[in-house]
Amino acid sequence: MNNLCARLLVPVDASEASLEVARFAIRMARQYGSALAFVYVVDVSVRDLLARVARRSPDEVLREMEETGRRTLSHLAHLAEQEGVRAEKVLRTGAMHAQVLTEAEGWGATMIIVGKPQERELRGLFLSRVVRQIIAGARVPVLVVGPPEAEHREE
Repeated sequence: MNNLCARLLVPVDASEASLEVARFAIRMARQYGSALAFVYVVDVSVRDLLARVARRSPDEVLREMEETGRRTLSHLAHLAEQEGVRAEKVLRTGAMHAQVLTEAEGWGATMIIVGKPQERELRGLFLSRVVRQIIAGARVPVLVVGPPEAEHREE
């Protein structure tokens, strides 16, 4: 299969927004018969910040972040399986954008699917920078998926 949707790589975290992006990718993989991989990166800068703020050892925080990653990946693989899609689970540690780009290259991704960060919050500003770094460094197209339509409506 030599097409744009042949191998979809989806960076994920434990957020609801990430879950929505994963669901979108699962539907896309089912529709196009794509191979699908979810990659969860334990970002070392976040680990170090959390360790300082919580006054805990970086190793302890790392173990908790890795466990969250494993649970998240298992949950998403289960959702994919329910839709008849097999999803690979990848857990990495390092700088988020660098690990995503390395995995995309090594796995032979034909597209990376990322969520559009909501920049009105601190976490969104961090993720916005990461998404820009992924877009700038990717050798394949990057699809940026916005939030569900309900979030776009003004009250």
